[in-house]
Amino acid sequence: MNSSVDYSSTDRFIPLRRSASECFHICHLYPNPLNISCTDYSRKCRLNQSGHNYMHQLYKRNQYNNLLVNGMFSYPRKVLYFSPEQKANQNVLCDTVISEESWPVKARRKPLINSPDLILDMPDIGISDEIGTCQKVDWGTSGHIAMIHKDSIHTSNPDDNMRLIIKSDKPLGNCLKWDRDGKKVAIALQNGGLAIWDMESEKLIRNTSWDNLYGEISAIVYTSRHLVTGHSNGMILLWNNNLIILKTVNYAHSKAILTLKVSCNENYLATTSVDGFLRIWDMPNLNELFQIISYPSPIRCLDWHPWKESIVVIGKSNKDSFCTLWNVNKPNDVITEQHPNDPNVDGLTFNPLSGELVVSIWYSKPDEGQLSQHIVVQSSLTKVVDDMNFHTTRCPYLLWDKSGTRLASAGADENLAIWNFFGEKSKRAVKFSSISRKRSIFETTIR
Repeated sequence: MNSSVDYSSTDRFIPLRRSASECFHICHLYPNPLNISCTDYSRKCRLNQSGHNYMHQLYKRNQYNNLLVNGMFSYPRKVLYFSPEQKANQNVLCDTVISEESWPVKARRKPLINSPDLILDMPDIGISDEIGTCQKVDWGTSGHIAMIHKDSIHTSNPDDNMRLIIKSDKPLGNCLKWDRDGKKVAIALQNGGLAIWDMESEKLIRNTSWDNLYGEISAIVYTSRHLVTGHSNGMILLWNNNLIILKTVNYAHSKAILTLKVSCNENYLATTSVDGFLRIWDMPNLNELFQIISYPSPIRCLDWHPWKESIVVIGKSNKDSFCTLWNVNKPNDVITEQHPNDPNVDGLTFNPLSGELVVSIWYSKPDEGQLSQHIVVQSSLTKVVDDMNFHTTRCPYLLWDKSGTRLASAGADENLAIWNFFGEKSKRAVKFSSISRKRSIFETTIR
């Protein structure tokens, strides 16, 4: 006669028992994390309603389904369950799930982002359908957001509502960048030149100019010790803090450079250009390591992983792709996510704390009832875990504050929205109202 082992228990306060020879972990029963594929997101989230968080809607629907299932197949209360499949995560940000499916990430289990916490009015900063260099706005570690408008530098601090306007006696170019301390701003000058402003003293402290030797600066990035500039003729220059050129790469690209990004430990530099190439360089020697070609349009945006230095994600690397992941230590290992609706990736950035990827998407020919602009949060190249829907036009600017908990998004709709990326501890969100829209990054709104 065969005997059977009964793992059930009629005593609600005594844990269920398993064989002592089995490996098990004590755990809490967590609901499955909510995520959907990028394809399903574009297919399901088609309500013609700006400002609607689709992931919250899907999460509530998922919770409702869980309640129905739990009501039909409920477990006894106050019972500890032993399971080899689930274990509680400790010291993880915002009730997250640690995963390395595409890259190391601490992904959220449920949507956390609500409406924008603050909306600032902006002028037209020249964003068009054919997006070029997108460095007219930057958020420094001092808390100030700086912007180029005409021949003036405008700064605003969202926390104390302080504003500053500095007029330049020289025509300004199309890109600026805060230094690591958030005290100085490097700004490109028209017709070739570079200037450094001390924003605390409101003075121009250094500048240099040239005719057509180096071309006009089209991209700027700071490191802890150097300044790197990309130029309209494809050159790369490495400067010290006194604006002395330390290294010149004359033919880094054949056309204007669009993007410069330095990896987290400053060992690598990634550059993209109108010529369609993405190139990886070692720092600070600027020796080329390898290159990627994009077809038919150039790569507009990329970002390095915040703590795994070898990983870089690029947006829209070819006609059929959505985002592509590269490991610079293994350049032949490529992961590409295909997207059936052929969207444009206008901006992307890793969150410095969780490693989640934020992607700004634009559909030039959306399906009927579908919004053209979406900002999604991804835990991998294939999974969407949260979203931000406010902008109605293309949105190439995605900027983090010093803490990494707030994200600023700006686009051609002349709005700069600030989001609490990990949700709000209290119900102090600024709703979409005429009052919030009247707050301006300038003393008076410029149209």
